[in-house]
Amino acid sequence: MAHFKVYGFIKGEEPNESSLKEMSTVSLNFYTKEDCREFLEFVTNCLRDMEAHGDDFGHDHFFNAAEDTEVIIDLLLDVNK
Repeated sequence: MAHFKVYGFIKGEEPNESSLKEMSTVSLNFYTKEDCREFLEFVTNCLRDMEAHGDDFGHDHFFNAAEDTEVIIDLLLDVNK
């Protein structure tokens, strides 16, 4: 089973550390199969970078300007030790 955490900001609120919320459920909704494929390619590239850089991976951003939506993939180092 995959272990991960999901955090988010409420749309329209100023994103800052105090407004970051841990989510229990999220729904990713794509307009087309191609949109989904593009996102999956982003996730695959993040995995390749994680494997290549190990604990130095950091994070990466997937931004959708049309919807003002962003997904950030991060490696939770404190959990992996």
